[in-house]
Amino acid sequence: MFRLAAEIAAGGGRVFTTTTTRIFAAQIKLAPAYLLAAEATRGKISAAQNVHRQLLVIGELESSSGKAMGVSAAFITQLRRDFPEIPILIEADGSRMRPFKAPAAHEPVIPPEATHVVIVVGADALGQPLTDQHVHRAEIVSQLSGTPLGSPLTPTIIARTLTHPAGGLKNVPPQAKVSVLINKVDM
Repeated sequence: MFRLAAEIAAGGGRVFTTTTTRIFAAQIKLAPAYLLAAEATRGKISAAQNVHRQLLVIGELESSSGKAMGVSAAFITQLRRDFPEIPILIEADGSRMRPFKAPAAHEPVIPPEATHVVIVVGADALGQPLTDQHVHRAEIVSQLSGTPLGSPLTPTIIARTLTHPAGGLKNVPPQAKVSVLINKVDM
């Protein structure tokens, strides 16, 4: 998300980044500037965009963990209304630092106005056992893919999970285009 945002800004565009879940302090540092949603008036957002072009908007900061809470769907809807020409990149689901996952009942939190959803999987998941050590919510991946726990993750298992309506396609708005990004691939 932050790399794409940096590329948009480097090309002369403006871009928002945000999350509907939580992000780590290290991720916040990837943005050139951030605003707390509670303080993000249209004027403050415009001023920050004029200086930085790339702006992260987050919810409340947790002092104990350094994580930032996500913003509400209503905030994203208002941001879209106020700045219809500026792309909004949203992290809508986390994997607890594991390369592969399946969503829980409350995930992912994708705004209904999303136009493109990018499903991310780490290439380093391939060959790893289907266990909680390597997969966030391994039991759900097992159920969605019809694969026993402990089995090595194959492209077929990953594809079954990503294309399942309760897996990678869960909560994707009907108008949204879907892409899969395989990261951690050495070129």
